[in-house]
Amino acid sequence: MAKSLESSDNALSILSIGLVVIDIMTEVETYPVEDTKSRSNSIHERVGGNAASNSIVLSLLGEKASFMGVVGTTKHHLELIKDTFSKYGVDYSSMIECAGHAVPQTVCIICKETGSRTCVHYRGSLPELSFSIFTGASLNFSLYKWIHFEGRYDYQDTHLSIQHCRDVKDSKGYDFKISVEIEKASAKLEKLLDSPADYIFISKDFSIMMGYADMMQAVAGFSQRVKSGVTVVCPWGSSGAAAQTNGAEAVWTPAFPPKETVNTLGAGDTFIAACIKALCHSSCLSTAVRYACQVAGAKCGLREIDQLSTLQFELE
Repeated sequence: MAKSLESSDNALSILSIGLVVIDIMTEVETYPVEDTKSRSNSIHERVGGNAASNSIVLSLLGEKASFMGVVGTTKHHLELIKDTFSKYGVDYSSMIECAGHAVPQTVCIICKETGSRTCVHYRGSLPELSFSIFTGASLNFSLYKWIHFEGRYDYQDTHLSIQHCRDVKDSKGYDFKISVEIEKASAKLEKLLDSPADYIFISKDFSIMMGYADMMQAVAGFSQRVKSGVTVVCPWGSSGAAAQTNGAEAVWTPAFPPKETVNTLGAGDTFIAACIKALCHSSCLSTAVRYACQVAGAKCGLREIDQLSTLQFELE
C-alpha cells in the first residue's frame, strides 16, 4: 500500500510530476563496439525515470516525497514500481494507471571502465500526463511545500499545468514553490522558459543546443529570458553547476567527483532532488547548488542509489 499523506501531517511533501519507467540495467567491462557480441557482468531491472528518481532521492535524503505520473499496467512491472515506492516511503496515491498500456522501459548500459551510462528509451503507446488528466486528479495542494515538473515533449500541457499550480497558489495563499526541469535537447522545450515556475533546472545538453558553450554563459543567457524573479540552475557534469536569478548575480560551484566513478546513471536527477531539498530548508542559492553537487558527486561513486542513505551530507 502507498503511504497516504494526511493534511494533519506536520511535514509537507515534495511532489515530483513526470516519468516512471523500468530501467533494464546491464554492466559491461568496456563499451561494446557496434555490430559485435560481448558479455555483460550483470543485468537487472529497477525503477527509473526522472521524476520517479527525484522522489526516491528526496526520500533517501530525509524528505517526505510524493510522485505523480501516468503508468502502464504490465503486471510485474507495475508491482515493481509500487513495491519500490513503498520501500522508500514515496507516496504514489496520485499515480494514474492506464489500462491496456505497457510500462515504458529504458535499456541502460553501464560501462565499468569509465562509469558512463548509455540509455535507449522505449515509451510505447502510454500517453503523457495531459493537462486535463492533471487537473482531473484534484490534488490537495495544501499538502505540498514544493511541486516539481519534469519537462516532457508535451510542453504545452506542462506549461498549462504549471500555470494551474501558480493560479491555485496565488488564489489560496499557499506557500509552495514550483520548479520545472528542461533536460531533453528539443527546441520545443524552449517554451518552458516562459513558464511561471520559481526555479528552472536546465541541462547541459539543452544549453549546448541553444548555443551556450559553458554553464556561466548559459545561466547569464537564460536568466535574461525567464520571468522576473525566476532562478535558472544549470548542472554541468564534471564542471560543476551554476545558477542565477533574474536580476541578480550568478553563483557557481565546482563538482565533487568521487575517488572512483562507478555509475553516473541518475546523477542529474540526484542533483535536482538535492538542490530542491536544500532550497526547501531556506539555504541560499550558492549553498543549495554546492550541496546538490556534493550529493550528485557522491552518487556517481555508488553502484546503487540506496547507498545514499548511508552517507552524511550537511547543509552549511
